[in-house]
Amino acid sequence: MKLLFEVCEYLYYIIFLWQKKLNGEGWARFSSFYLPGIIISLNLMLLPALLLELYSQLEQELIYVILGIFILYFSIRFELNHDMIMNKFQNETKENIKLWKKKLFYLIAFSIVWLIVIFFIYQILRPDEVQNSYPSEEVLNQLRNIRFSNIK
Repeated sequence: MKLLFEVCEYLYYIIFLWQKKLNGEGWARFSSFYLPGIIISLNLMLLPALLLELYSQLEQELIYVILGIFILYFSIRFELNHDMIMNKFQNETKENIKLWKKKLFYLIAFSIVWLIVIFFIYQILRPDEVQNSYPSEEVLNQLRNIRFSNIK
C-alpha cells in the first residue's frame, strides 16, 4: 500500500511538471492531483463498490457518490502534500528516476489488468436477469411474424 502511494506521488510530480510547462503553476496545482487520486481509488475501492452494487440494497447512485468521495479524498491528500512531494523528487538521480518510471509503468499495467479482472468478475457475479437482457426466442419469433406479415 505504501508503494502504491509513493508511485502515485511520483505520478503527481510528473503531471505537475508537465502541466506547469504547458499552462503555468496555477493550473498545474489544480489539475495534477486528479489522476493519482483516481488510480488509487480504482485500485482500492472499485471491487468493494461493485460488490456493494451487486449484493446490497443501496442505490447505484449512492455507491458512485461513495466512490467519488474516495477519489476526492485521495486527490485532496495529494494537493495538501504538494510541497513534500516536490521536495522528495526534485533531487533524484537519473538512476532513481529510471526506477520510478519503471514502477510507474508497472502500476499503470497493473491497474489496467486489475480493471479487466474486475470487469470479468462483475460479468460473472451479476444476476441472471441482467445477463439475460436479450429478448427470448418467443419474442423474436413474434417480431419476425409481424415483420413478414402482409399488413396493409
